[in-house]
Amino acid sequence: MSSSRAPITEIAPIVDGRIAGDLVCAECGYNLRTLALSASCPECGMLVVVSARGDRLASAPADWLGGLWRGAWWLRASVFVALPIVYVGVCVSAYGFWLLTRAQPGRVEPALDRGYRVGARVGTMVGAAMLLLLLLGAVAAVLFGEQKLFGSWDIKWQPGGAGAPGIPGVPAFDVLFLFAHAMYLLGLLSAWRYLRIVAQRAGDRLLTDAWRRLERCWVLALVVLVGMFGVFFGLVSLGWVAGRWETVWLPMAGALGWAGVLLWLWAATWRVVRRQWGVMDELMGATGRIDHR
Repeated sequence: MSSSRAPITEIAPIVDGRIAGDLVCAECGYNLRTLALSASCPECGMLVVVSARGDRLASAPADWLGGLWRGAWWLRASVFVALPIVYVGVCVSAYGFWLLTRAQPGRVEPALDRGYRVGARVGTMVGAAMLLLLLLGAVAAVLFGEQKLFGSWDIKWQPGGAGAPGIPGVPAFDVLFLFAHAMYLLGLLSAWRYLRIVAQRAGDRLLTDAWRRLERCWVLALVVLVGMFGVFFGLVSLGWVAGRWETVWLPMAGALGWAGVLLWLWAATWRVVRRQWGVMDELMGATGRIDHR
């Protein structure tokens, strides 16, 4: 696998918090001489401190770097198994993100990095845990009978107590299920941004651009999926479809549309996570700092 990583060189001398010698930006190759460590590259916007050797992945602690490699492996595995069984992939990915978002010992972490890292860790773990518990509850309800477990499948929560006048019941299971999906998706978007920073620290511009494109793909896919649902719901609510269109063709068209968008999203994600694992594998081999095989 070819790599776009810039050669790892010693950091240029720093005087009064500024780069006092030639230092190439790890993403675009711009010479960062005279810029402050806290500044950003004028060409690509990447923080100058990321291009310094002290913030390169190659100089990170061996144990932590090995955790990144294992996290990338589990993330790749999760995308692979998500194609036949989506929620198994979600649970596996949570473990991969947990490894990928561990704080690096001894690193002074920029606030933006920490925000994305913590958001990715909390969102994916909480979302995946809630989805797992809700799905297990649903399976238990089917196996043991709704009356035995819940008393009613359509669990209702009413503000002010049961029977409150004028207040319709809220399907608690459905609300929690949607909330769990929202938590996981928010964590996922934070993870894509954090992994873009990791790619910058690895010095791989192609991977950095790939994570940026994937984030846009996910946002676009969410907009399309929600838009499709809104269109179908509107058609039915307004009575513009009836008969076989409403009972057969509309659900079929919706299912095919959703499946097409999700398959496209899966393929885009698979390409990026496979490259992420390859970059980590190559980095581990190049540094020779840990035997991961």
